[in-house]
Amino acid sequence: MAVITVGTDGDQTTLNAAIAAATSGDEIRVIAGFSHDGTTVNVSKSNLTFTKADGVTAAVFSSNDKTVECGPTLTGISFTGYQFTNTHAGSGYRYVLYLNVSQVTINECALNMQTGNNKVTPLVTLPGGGSQFFRCAFFGNSSQQYGLVHNVSGTVIVDSCLILNVGKYGLWSSGTGPLIVRNCTVYTPTQASVTSAGIWVNTVGSGVYNTIVFGSSDMNWGVRAKSDPSVQISNVISYGTMPTAFYASGATVANVYDQSDVTADGNPVLVDPAGGDFHPDTSGIAFEGGNASFTSAKDYDGNDWGSPPSIGALEAESSGGGGGGGAVSPSKAGFLSSPFTLNP
Repeated sequence: MAVITVGTDGDQTTLNAAIAAATSGDEIRVIAGFSHDGTTVNVSKSNLTFTKADGVTAAVFSSNDKTVECGPTLTGISFTGYQFTNTHAGSGYRYVLYLNVSQVTINECALNMQTGNNKVTPLVTLPGGGSQFFRCAFFGNSSQQYGLVHNVSGTVIVDSCLILNVGKYGLWSSGTGPLIVRNCTVYTPTQASVTSAGIWVNTVGSGVYNTIVFGSSDMNWGVRAKSDPSVQISNVISYGTMPTAFYASGATVANVYDQSDVTADGNPVLVDPAGGDFHPDTSGIAFEGGNASFTSAKDYDGNDWGSPPSIGALEAESSGGGGGGGAVSPSKAGFLSSPFTLNP
């Protein structure tokens, strides 16, 4: 395995040049002096690991229709600590990540769609079976967007992620492979005027666990699930002013909460979501309301979960799990450095 550095004094000056020079099993590491050239990053080889040096910002942007595109059905690709932004303002479809049914692991990355129109504009689309997203932040602009589209075979996991301001569906699956959503927070205060849901799992074997969905009145459903007992919705809060918090007849449902549960004692679910603090309020139902059977190792901040864990992407400071406190707006998260607007 070789380490190929990308930066002013690196082995290569662009990610595409590094990919061209790499062989299976290599690590491509962004170092000081890295500045993306605005082209689409074309990942054409399997078994490549993309990392960055400590203290370096790996910001990858493009005004093309795709910021990153993987070749068809590649395997063993991973990105850690990257910021992917798409600024394509023209007509047609556009994507932050177009994974093309490839197997990719995305760790601690920011996915940001800055533009959008009446076309479907996914942040991520067509992840391959075995793809996983851990501790990531998905940012849309409330203009007919999907946070993630999974409509192929194979299991895709979204774990401890923030999905913010996505205007159509935060997470959507419709194919033959299950979508597993664990410990996520979906916050979409402004929806496009189209059919929309915070999370729509329409594949057998899918599950939504320990997750919070907030939606406004122009969202149709907080969580919509396929009518099949293999689909599980457990320890989930769907609140806000959407007409239907849960559309899950026929699915296996346990420990779900809607707006009436959130406001019953006057306590909020989150500390200050409009201000960027998505930690659970210690007096609300999200605090220690999760099931440890569905919890991953770390929360979005990288802290241990309490016992029992809280619901959502973040643990509370007083949970006993070492959770952090204070605002975790995208600009303040430990692995992100560029500011993003929540547009509450």
